[in-house]
Amino acid sequence: MKHRIISFVLALFALFFLCSCMDGLDNDLESDVCAKYTFYSGNPNDSDSYYSTNPASATAKYLIGSSISRSELPTASNGLTSFNSSSVDNSVKYWHYGYEVTGWCFYRNSNTGSTDVPSNVIVNDDIVESLTITPQPLEFYAEDWEAITYYVYFDANGGSGSTTLTCTYDKTYTIPSLSVSRSGYIFKGWGTSSDSSEVSYVEGNSFANLTGETGETVTFYAIWLPETVTISFDANGGSGTMSSVTLTYPNSAGTALTNTFTKTYYNFAGWNTASDGSGTLYADGYVFDASTWPTADLTLYAQWGWKISDIDTSGTVSINYYTSGDNLVLDVTSSNVTYSSYSWLLDEVSKSTTSTLTIPFSDLSTSSTSNHLVIFKGIDTTGKIYVAYFTFSYGN
Repeated sequence: MKHRIISFVLALFALFFLCSCMDGLDNDLESDVCAKYTFYSGNPNDSDSYYSTNPASATAKYLIGSSISRSELPTASNGLTSFNSSSVDNSVKYWHYGYEVTGWCFYRNSNTGSTDVPSNVIVNDDIVESLTITPQPLEFYAEDWEAITYYVYFDANGGSGSTTLTCTYDKTYTIPSLSVSRSGYIFKGWGTSSDSSEVSYVEGNSFANLTGETGETVTFYAIWLPETVTISFDANGGSGTMSSVTLTYPNSAGTALTNTFTKTYYNFAGWNTASDGSGTLYADGYVFDASTWPTADLTLYAQWGWKISDIDTSGTVSINYYTSGDNLVLDVTSSNVTYSSYSWLLDEVSKSTTSTLTIPFSDLSTSSTSNHLVIFKGIDTTGKIYVAYFTFSYGN
């Protein structure tokens, strides 16, 4: 008896597997165990239905003898999960994205063309409530579509006052006034990630259709600014000392970031959040206010530029060039100068810190209208700076 039960279960599993196969079954075998049901995006015979402007359909293969409830019929939630289809584009949710099928109506028998509701299909006010799968191929159409519901969660992100807003697709909403708070911080607005410092929405901004997935939650995160920030200063190769300053939002006193560092033969060129100048640049005397308030304590690095007034022009500096194999080589001739360091720039990009610059021809543009700029900077043993430049074009 046990073997018969196992065999029966395996047989049912095999039939289910056969109905879930895409291709490769013998047509006669498939028709013996599965029935094909077709679903349309609207009534094909009704010029006012969604189908008239957005025709879409899909065919499902169901196991003969099985029962299907209304909730198991295709929806924007389950797409074609019960269907023999792997095409996302063919999924019910993409027929009318952001909308849900309100219910399915019987259309006709594919074989006979009859529009009479068969006995194996149970309807209520024309909406299919359940059906038992028979060998007859049947067709159904979406009774109507309604906008899906999704949720927007306003995450206080370390503070208090989180709340959820229920939204409907294709409706426009405004960011509400919410009582969020966090000790020691100022609320700035809402971002799209928990670690973001960029405000995407503030109170009163409009939004719509943040997702077309029914029941999905979209999260906005509160962005906070510290009430007090400490700004530290780094001479970055210069001389002198500067004490850090503590600013209190929104810096009503107007405390300025005024430099007192110095560097021989260089001019102060501002502050930067990165020592190499790749970060955010602030001018000397910059004043943080409510609109530019830092998200955390900062260290600002002095930036230095060549002090042209201190460049010694008593030595004659000239750039020489010649070719060597597939390279262009440049060096300098200077009178009365002994260099302690060299710097070469090609088109504003640092290329060498030796006495010569070697440029592969493959790095150069072959356009006759493209000019290249070479700048040489040398510092002598006394710290004085010498500069020369050279422009050229390279053609075939």
